[in-house]
Amino acid sequence: MASHRDGPASSSRSGPVFVSTWPFGRAANETCAETARHILRRDPRAAERLSCFFIALDRRGRTGGAGTAGGFSYCVTTAEGSRLVDAEVVTS
Repeated sequence: MASHRDGPASSSRSGPVFVSTWPFGRAANETCAETARHILRRDPRAAERLSCFFIALDRRGRTGGAGTAGGFSYCVTTAEGSRLVDAEVVTS
C-alpha cells in the first residue's frame, strides 16, 4: 500500500503541488490524467488558455504522463535503454 510520501509533485510559480490520488492505488498515468482533469474541472476554459503537463515516477520505476494538450512526450530511461513516450491528452 502506498503512503502519502509516494505521491508525485509538480511545480508551479506558486510552489509544488502534490497530487493526492496516488495513495489510493492509482497507476502513474492515471494520477497524471486525474491531475489534468482536476485543472479542467476547476476552470473549463483552461485548455484554451494554457497547456499543463504532468509526469510521474513511483518508487518501483513505473512512469506516467498526461496533459491538457497534445504534442508532449517524455523520455524514460532504464537499464535496457531510453524511449520516448507520448503523454495522454485529457480533454475533460
